[in-house]
Amino acid sequence: MGDLDGAAKELLREEAAAFIRLAFPGLVIRSVKTDETEVHRFERRLDKLVSAELAGEAEPAWFHFEVEAVWASDVPENVFEKWALVRKARPSLRSLVLVLQPGERQAEPQGVFEVSVGGEQLLLFRFRVMCAWQLEVREILASGEPGLLPLVPFAKDGSKDATERAQRALLSQHPERSNLQVVFAIFAGWVFPDEGWLARIPEEIRMKSTVCEQIRAEGREEGREEGREEGRAELLTSQLRLRLGRNKRTEALLERLGTCDTGIVEKIARLVVGKKSRRDLLAAIERLVP
Repeated sequence: MGDLDGAAKELLREEAAAFIRLAFPGLVIRSVKTDETEVHRFERRLDKLVSAELAGEAEPAWFHFEVEAVWASDVPENVFEKWALVRKARPSLRSLVLVLQPGERQAEPQGVFEVSVGGEQLLLFRFRVMCAWQLEVREILASGEPGLLPLVPFAKDGSKDATERAQRALLSQHPERSNLQVVFAIFAGWVFPDEGWLARIPEEIRMKSTVCEQIRAEGREEGREEGREEGRAELLTSQLRLRLGRNKRTEALLERLGTCDTGIVEKIARLVVGKKSRRDLLAAIERLVP
């Protein structure tokens, strides 16, 4: 998702309450507090985790957010796995997914993850799904939530003209919301890339925003991680050629290696530094590689 991902996380950081009210219209929120998003023990990261004080409730309610640029078939399972990891410490946890655009070949998003074995339902997990393309511009404007304005470009009737009007309204009514201004420009640029949305924000407002630098920093970190992954892949390839020799069978194996997931690659790396003979090593790796 690139810049869109960073902007979406910033939007959730600043406007979590707006999206909770969108998903649960009956809740009256007194305050919202952001929590740690990384589940260290399992090395999983949530897009956003917040606690909210609700009117009439003695204990805070917890909300887990995920943002998807487009819907995908594996979203429900991923949401369930993260919810299950966090829920033990936060029993009142509810999950919400904001989807900006529909998938080209995907069915309508459903906030359900179901597991059945032998015709018996073993698990039914439900979560809220907010589809930006199902909203109408008038609904977003009528909500009175400035944090929902960045969804105008993705809305059902989110034309370029409507996006321009929404940006002007955000600039005139909330000039102090510098981060929200930048998030809006990034979202608008994703849908209408030929327009200079960021350039329309006065420089003094852009200079106050921390979003641009955060997104650039995340991009630099992603680039470094990709570089590390490429370096590890090159090292493993060299080790395999050294242990197995340069031949057609080895090269065919290396081609198939690119289709393997991280778990299989790690197993192969451990085999390579082991003491198996060349023949046993080749046979063991070929059993792992699809």
